[in-house]
Amino acid sequence: MEKFQSGVKINLDNLINNYRVIKNKVKGKKVIPVIKADAYGHGAEICAKILMSEGADLFAVSSVYEAMCLRDYGIDADVLILGYVPDRKINKIIDNDIIPTIYNLDFAKKLNEEAGKKNKKIKVHIKINTGMNRLGFNKDEIDEAFKLLKGLDNLIYEGLFSHFATSDEVDKSYSNKQFEIFDYAIKKSKEYDLGVTINHIANSAAITDLDEYSLDAVRAGIVLYGVYPSEVKPEINPYKPVMSFYTTITNIFHIDKDETVGYGRTFTAKEKTKVAVMCVGYADGYNRKLSNKGEVLINNKYKAKVIGNVCMDMTMLEIPEEADIEIGDNVEIFGENINISSLAEICETIPYELLCCINKRVKREYILNGKPEEFEI
Repeated sequence: MEKFQSGVKINLDNLINNYRVIKNKVKGKKVIPVIKADAYGHGAEICAKILMSEGADLFAVSSVYEAMCLRDYGIDADVLILGYVPDRKINKIIDNDIIPTIYNLDFAKKLNEEAGKKNKKIKVHIKINTGMNRLGFNKDEIDEAFKLLKGLDNLIYEGLFSHFATSDEVDKSYSNKQFEIFDYAIKKSKEYDLGVTINHIANSAAITDLDEYSLDAVRAGIVLYGVYPSEVKPEINPYKPVMSFYTTITNIFHIDKDETVGYGRTFTAKEKTKVAVMCVGYADGYNRKLSNKGEVLINNKYKAKVIGNVCMDMTMLEIPEEADIEIGDNVEIFGENINISSLAEICETIPYELLCCINKRVKREYILNGKPEEFEI
């Protein structure tokens, strides 16, 4: 990693390990890698390429833009858009064999019409709202929706899916209620002979906790990247973190007792204090809630606490007086020694957000077969 630059190491060997662990756990069911939000900051195109070599043939993203990034990179596997597709993008998804989600009958009719004009049939997945209350047909809408969808001859109803709201919690009662509604939708899809072959509701937490809901496929999101998704913790965690976040020390100095540090002067030295500045800030994805609370590891040896408010490009640290630390030394933000979940707790958020906030100005370094690997993007 270059000096004076923040960066993340993305261990693709660990990504492969996690995919294989999931495949083994769901006993041959289809695993749909969720690579929206640039694969949670890990690089969607590269993750897709690696996972295709492991047999993945259907990926989930959030938008037409994300789907087209995969197509432009040469990813020819099936791509499912979990979210909204604007009417103006209908022809683009038809032309590029991208699978949209159907949760709106007007959209379904327009999609069917445009596919007919091109003499094409397009695969779609139908979304059922079982209690997330975000997207999908409600239980009392299923009959009417399926009846209309049955008459749209240019749509191939490959999938039917829903999403758990609380599968990561110890109490699974709400998830069980959601599944009852989804099971009703499955039965209705068979009654209307829609031809669905992939029923899926299990997300990362359901993969780890709710084996009975694996059905035909599971959607592997955060667990694929090595972050354990559930409050129900195993004795042995088989999933390995894929991303490590590092930066460098850019300045070292002393401040006297009663001097302050940073914007707002939120830290006051109680005694003469040795301070280091690290080259990362909230613009890089280092959450501002870590101000005066975060902790890092320098040179894999010295713990240092964040002092003062996290700045846009820099963050100040209190370092041990006797520590052998120099400008240019390595700082671990999270990785082998610092768990991203512990940082998320401090920030009153979830690891998903911290991963997704690490932006493009932070260099990505990929590890494959135990050594650095270059990829063209």
